[in-house]
Amino acid sequence: MFNKPTAITIGIDGTAYVWDSGNSRIRRSTSKGNVFSLPAGQFSSVSDLATLPTGEIVVAGSGRIRGIRSSGEIFDIAGGFSDNLSIAVDWAGNIFVADFFNHRIRRISPDRNVSTIAGSGNIGSVGGEGIFSSFEFPDGIAVNSLGGIVVHQQGGSVTRTISPTGVVSGSTIPSPSEPRIPRFLAFDEFDILYQGTVSAAHQIVGRNFKGEEVIAFAVEERSETSPQIGTDISSQPIRTLTNSLGFR
Repeated sequence: MFNKPTAITIGIDGTAYVWDSGNSRIRRSTSKGNVFSLPAGQFSSVSDLATLPTGEIVVAGSGRIRGIRSSGEIFDIAGGFSDNLSIAVDWAGNIFVADFFNHRIRRISPDRNVSTIAGSGNIGSVGGEGIFSSFEFPDGIAVNSLGGIVVHQQGGSVTRTISPTGVVSGSTIPSPSEPRIPRFLAFDEFDILYQGTVSAAHQIVGRNFKGEEVIAFAVEERSETSPQIGTDISSQPIRTLTNSLGFR
């Protein structure tokens, strides 16, 4: 039914919105399992999806951020970004953008003002205050309930943090020794961070940034219909990043 789905978000009514890259369509899958497609030609390329607290779906792709209302109407939010964007939304309706080729982290306010909150635009991994820091091809982003931001950057395949006050870490989140690319990041309601990875083990890793617990899963795809789940990956609690994410 789907051909290479590469991005997904869940609407406030439980509807899943999926970018079906093989068919170049955004599709809706209701909680009852009914699947509908948005009209063809609306989007040529989508790199990420997110949901605003007001219910609109946010679509990132082709250097633009657009929205989809419950009526199906598509509207512009902001433009002027690079391709290969990753986005996250906080409880206040701010949209955070990992601007891949511009090496910056941007914020779009609810009234659609765009600002740079981190990254000078120079390639690097320097920590520090806001625009005095640097990133190297940021390609994943998530924000927790306290306003702490986690960013994965392709350069070095490392994950970094931005505090609620805008301080960017120079340190990185430790990863298992196996090479992997945790591009897909999301916090749950308990502020456990999940990293969707690309590796031989098809790993999904959950980490509690309070330093209390680490949850890790390994998914080995034996077939398209029956993936096997294991828990043989070991990691350490990330105590050193607790304060930078706003936890105490």
